[in-house]
Amino acid sequence: MTNAKWTLALVRGAVLVLGVVASYPSSAQTATYRLVRRTAGAADRQEFQAAEAMGFDAYLTAQLDPSTLPDVEAEVDANWPLVNESPYFILTNYGLNVNTRSQPKRQMRYARAWRWMHSDQGLYERMTWFWANHLSIDQNKDNGWALFPWFDRFVSRKHALGTFRELIHASAGDSVDRAAAMLEYLDNVANRCVPPNGIPNENYAREFFELHVLGKGPQVHTEDDVEDLATIFSGWGKVTDQSNIRWGLFDFNGANHCEGSYTFYGVNIPPDDVDPTEGQLAIDALIDYV
Repeated sequence: MTNAKWTLALVRGAVLVLGVVASYPSSAQTATYRLVRRTAGAADRQEFQAAEAMGFDAYLTAQLDPSTLPDVEAEVDANWPLVNESPYFILTNYGLNVNTRSQPKRQMRYARAWRWMHSDQGLYERMTWFWANHLSIDQNKDNGWALFPWFDRFVSRKHALGTFRELIHASAGDSVDRAAAMLEYLDNVANRCVPPNGIPNENYAREFFELHVLGKGPQVHTEDDVEDLATIFSGWGKVTDQSNIRWGLFDFNGANHCEGSYTFYGVNIPPDDVDPTEGQLAIDALIDYV
């Protein structure tokens, strides 16, 4: 689909939705109607009528299990295939110049809008937007343009209706198949504890506390907590070798890790400079605290 055709479809969809909402009688704004408004993306009159026929409970049950509903992934794959490609594929095929690097970002925007307008999985799409906003990264910083599609696919989309624990672990990129987009965006790729003067970079640890999990304020965490978490997260980064098919994915470098024992939010964390176990235990401790 060309950009012009896609833009025309978007405008037509917006006009249709505004017309449906405006023409829907206020007396007919039942609980089911309000449910559709709060869960569906660009719901049309047919969606409202189908929901009323199903009933409140049945409609909500279907929305909570999006696998039972039609999706629009075939159209997305056909028109904006980069949304499902790995960081390595995007880097090697679109990393030549500024113009080619804009393609992944453009396709992400178009695919997201198309899903919102046309998918029957309204609640799922709404929650992917919610979590993408909560765990946002800047695609224009460093390699965000190449890392974000994989990050979006395996964080906000994969865990949109899952558990908060799984979502936060995925956002931290703490396993070898996950994109290290957040770690790069918040500078944890520069978080090294190299003797004798290595000082951990606290940016990711601070935002992890204040934005991602707990919130801001002395009643929630202390500066010592931030310093401890930054130390625990030292060595968490990404594969940097551009010839490696795993480029951009999570990598733990024990040589950059500040090994130590901690009692973090009531959990004893033993030293480990071989695997990212310390950070995984710290994430679980914070989630349990929440």
